Amino acid sequence: MKQYIEKNPGKSFIDLVADDTSFAQTVENIFYFSFLLKDGHVKISKDNEDMMIQTTQPPEEKDYQSKSAQLTHSVVKLDYNTWKDLKEVSDLSFHMEEELQQFKKRRGGGSSSTQTSTKK
Repeated sequence: MKQYIEKNPGKSFIDLVADDTSFAQTVENIFYFSFLLKDGHVKISKDNEDMMIQTTQPPEEKDYQSKSAQLTHSVVKLDYNTWKDLKEVSDLSFHMEEELQQFKKRRGGGSSSTQTSTKK
């Protein structure tokens, strides 16, 4: 998901997480996104009426110690009827399954070289 956000800047939160075929996948997308947000890899900014996603550099430990960074948590309430409304307004360009397949293909080349170097 992080690579998708980096490749496609300026996506709204709804466009990123809503899946038109699966309520469960939408919930899973929100779950994945919540860790990117909590760890400081992304931030949400308001642009007119949309919540836009931007990538950021995560804070370092010294930032937390100096209190220039804070741990925060976000809560999203989503029920089935709201999901049905969201999928109507989303551009639905992000699909987690497709991103996972691309990630596995990219990682597949790297994992065999790691296995080779481990055996030596």
